[in-house]
Amino acid sequence: MKRVIALALSLVTGAGLAMSMQAPASAGDVPPIVVIYGVGKSVDKGITLIAQVPGSGTSVAASAKTGLNLAASSSTDGRVVAYLALRGSGSNAAGWVLMIRQDGALLRRTLIKDVVIPSVSADGSTVLVVGPNGLKAFDVKRQRWSAFCTGCPTTSISSAAISPDRRKVAMSHKDVGIQYMEIYRVSDGRRLARTTIEGTFGNPAWNAASNTVAYASPQTTGSLVGIRTLTTSGVVADTKFKSTSASPTGRAVNYVSPTWINNAVWAMRLTFSTDGDLVARVVTAENWNSAPRAFGSPLYSGKEAWRIELLAFVGWSAALPTPAH
Repeated sequence: MKRVIALALSLVTGAGLAMSMQAPASAGDVPPIVVIYGVGKSVDKGITLIAQVPGSGTSVAASAKTGLNLAASSSTDGRVVAYLALRGSGSNAAGWVLMIRQDGALLRRTLIKDVVIPSVSADGSTVLVVGPNGLKAFDVKRQRWSAFCTGCPTTSISSAAISPDRRKVAMSHKDVGIQYMEIYRVSDGRRLARTTIEGTFGNPAWNAASNTVAYASPQTTGSLVGIRTLTTSGVVADTKFKSTSASPTGRAVNYVSPTWINNAVWAMRLTFSTDGDLVARVVTAENWNSAPRAFGSPLYSGKEAWRIELLAFVGWSAALPTPAH
């Protein structure tokens, strides 16, 4: 079970969502829903996805059953949710299952050989995953699988996301031993942009204009995680969501799970201290050139990092799906 938890934490640290949300008139009108880990007194009781409204104390289960659930993604309206669930528990664990739900009802339960990070399109019509022969797309309306971007790379893909206009796909891809963040045109698989990365955490996130992606990645060898952007024309830019190493106060900061809400930026800030404390907060900024500011109260503050871990944005409170058991 310890190995299972280690795997879960390695994915959770950057299980960011690849999606573009439409915000209300102002971000404060309706706070974003985020997904966190919630467990009982013993990890053997399971790790369930919980959707929570920052600052409100309101939360609801987003996965229908207990067990090890992680790597959630959703449509803009929150009606379609995809996540991973571990088959069995403890010594009886037997691989992973991809769960796809719409309005709480289970649409598809698919056994998978490898741990993947699913990505739901902004309109909820498609769930994108990495298959054994490249990208695969699940048509939510027709409930069937098909190949996606057949001209794109088919191996060594670790994450991917469809642009809101569905004409492009961004992916983390390893080529000849080098890790890249890349953007491809779906119609013919033509590569539009590429930049080297040291690694990435979670899916890339498209902005509403579909011409820029944000991604969480180490900024220098051995550093913590910050957020960069890549345009379809190949322009790479650092943002003010920058990781910081341990300060004189003994604190270090990661920024993960970026997403665009209109032209504003939202992300998760994980602050660690040398004595083992973790504080997780939602932060936002007017744009990538603005410094991030905290939104609402901390989502989690404590020493039990394994007990509650931040995952990603999944939708808005008015559209939160209630799982069917």
